[in-house]
Amino acid sequence: MEAAIVAVIGGVIVAGAGLVLDTQRQKARIKEVRSSLTADIGFDLKRSLSLYDKLLKEWQLSDPDWLVTLQQLQASNPTYCTNQEWMGLFDQLSSKIQVCDYYASSSELFDRIEQLYMKLHSAIEGDVDQAIFESAKTALNDAIAQIGECREQALELLQALGIEADETTQAA
Repeated sequence: MEAAIVAVIGGVIVAGAGLVLDTQRQKARIKEVRSSLTADIGFDLKRSLSLYDKLLKEWQLSDPDWLVTLQQLQASNPTYCTNQEWMGLFDQLSSKIQVCDYYASSSELFDRIEQLYMKLHSAIEGDVDQAIFESAKTALNDAIAQIGECREQALELLQALGIEADETTQAA
């Protein structure tokens, strides 16, 4: 009878130790993935900051390459696009919300700019009323002006994630 009790107690101890060990491994893995995800998002954001600056400069100089830069910005968030389900690993709810808000609003803005450019381009090629042309041009200018706001949002997100922005990307 004593041997059975000792065996049961031993089994409970071994199972408990295994559970604790497994929990510790899971916590370590989550920490590792969170750290990697944060570093990758930081890399994406730093790249985006330089692309924002480049796009605004090209737009001001009427450089036609601004559209290529816009497409690079659209493609500058691979970490978020391929890892959306992992955003729940961030500790603070505000960080999760900030990450999702930034990527959603910036993607929406990039798409809107592209659509407005297409509308303006169609207006230039077609025989349209001058008022329609001016309206499309004004809407595109307003949307481009919002790029600066997106840039600031990216900089704030970097800071919220505890990542230092490069000196070249900190001030535009």
